[in-house]
Amino acid sequence: MSSLVLPMLPLLFSWISCLYMPMALLLYLYHSSHSCIRYRRPDRTAFPALCVMLCAHSMPILIFVNAHCLLYVIWFVLALCSMVSYLLLQLSLVVTFKITELLAEPTRATAATALRMIRFRWFLHPRIQSSIWLAANILFAAPVFYPYDINALLITVEGSCFGPVAWNVVLSEFAIIGLVSIVLAVQVSQVVDNFGLRGSFLSTAKGGVLCILFQLVLSAGWYLDNWTWLATYHVVGVTACVPPHVFFYYNILAPLRQALFPSPFRQRIVVLSASIHMHPHLYPQHLSLFHDFLRHPDGFRAFLEFSRTELTVERLLAWQAIVQYQDAPSFRRANAVFDECLATHCIYATSVGTNWRPFYQMQRPMWHPATPAAPALFDRVLRDLEGLMHQDQLGRFLAHPSGCLAWHDFLDRRRTLEKLDQVMTIVSKQSLPRAMKQY
Repeated sequence: MSSLVLPMLPLLFSWISCLYMPMALLLYLYHSSHSCIRYRRPDRTAFPALCVMLCAHSMPILIFVNAHCLLYVIWFVLALCSMVSYLLLQLSLVVTFKITELLAEPTRATAATALRMIRFRWFLHPRIQSSIWLAANILFAAPVFYPYDINALLITVEGSCFGPVAWNVVLSEFAIIGLVSIVLAVQVSQVVDNFGLRGSFLSTAKGGVLCILFQLVLSAGWYLDNWTWLATYHVVGVTACVPPHVFFYYNILAPLRQALFPSPFRQRIVVLSASIHMHPHLYPQHLSLFHDFLRHPDGFRAFLEFSRTELTVERLLAWQAIVQYQDAPSFRRANAVFDECLATHCIYATSVGTNWRPFYQMQRPMWHPATPAAPALFDRVLRDLEGLMHQDQLGRFLAHPSGCLAWHDFLDRRRTLEKLDQVMTIVSKQSLPRAMKQY
């Protein structure tokens, strides 16, 4: 009995390890409007992710039931469609980022660069992408299916119908697609890429190529040295499910983690994207930029270092305490903010805290833990602190080399994100001929 069950355990483990994929994909699509995800084109990522998920779930089942050859053919077609779709997604993002970079920094563009982007922009047309997708799938599928009799392949054969030559052709084609993916990942604009897409694409492609090379080693061992244990424990089929995990980790799970859990990376993206859509009546224009700059982790760090040199760090730390309260308001935190920023002889004593102390001292007895706390409770203190730092320190901060560099780096990233929003809106909402003219 154990001799029959033991060889099936790798298949069972492989299938169980894929059960997280449907829920992860649903969560990814549910949070597709989040700034950490929406610039990754989740609408275009969903199709290759769905194909990859079906391949990962079906391979152990196909091996276990010794499925008909037609089902293996469908599996191969799904895998091929997912990889070609992923390549087209990468290429479309590369073109979109290049166009955005051209719009954000027109003074750095040469005539040759502008002409090249004018030519490449037509690739964003949906019909052109569909034609390329169909042609690429036919191009990669033809060498695999050409030697076979179609009737025998689809009707009479049971079990995996790919011979050693066809299987090596399949692996070679997948390796070529992986290498092309690496080339495209390198082309992702570092100026526009605020979202880690370059790293995600590179890691996915490298992981996929390594898995394919491992499959080639197993294939050589099977056909040249007769490694029978590969068939006994279904090692080739089990390892074929590893690339889907690589894809899901770098393209689905990592963006989900960035969107759902606090981190400096998430804060950077949220601040840059939120600043684009900020209502102008909340802040004057000059304070709006300064507010966004302080909310950005790199900007906050640069201003904190400058404040330490001027011995005025209490203002910024009081501002940080209020921002942390706004992110998770509660009257326990409100009391902590009062004790740290407003009370007599508090840690972060400022002239703003002294001015507002009587007002909040009268309100403090009404701060009961049973009632919900308003996020805007300390908004007036926050704005006064920002106004004080803006008026008293920002000029000297911008005169400092490191401060000037941090400020302009923030403005450049904000400007590129604004241009990227414009480009993606044109591509997704307008007719393409009109979009081409706007480009």
